[in-house]
Amino acid sequence: MAMTTYGRSFYSALIVGKETAPVDLYLALCNAMPTDASTGATISEGPATRPLVSGGVQSALWGVPVDGVSTYGGTLTITATENDNWGTIVGYALCDTAAAGTGNVLFYGSVPSFTVNAALMYLDIQGIQVAVV
Repeated sequence: MAMTTYGRSFYSALIVGKETAPVDLYLALCNAMPTDASTGATISEGPATRPLVSGGVQSALWGVPVDGVSTYGGTLTITATENDNWGTIVGYALCDTAAAGTGNVLFYGSVPSFTVNAALMYLDIQGIQVAVV
């Protein structure tokens, strides 16, 4: 898990009181691995709507950081319709907006690749981690 250039600038500004913490975070499932320079508009995503990571950064579902890493204890369920074909998912991004193609990427990481199509109708995701590096 890594923090984007935007994420580092945002959280630096947050520490010195120049920003407020985002209320909500949303999970983007990515067809190509995001980078430090990724934005919500530049990542290649599967679903058109990003699921809400319940409670955003202030949720009690986030664990106490250990060595700079905090793990989300909730479960995100993403439901596909029989016509959805999101392709192969290889990474994820935590964004500040729900709609695909918008907003900012704060954190990103890789996942073991998997394909979402009509054969896989829903996906439960657990253990999302964020790290300040």
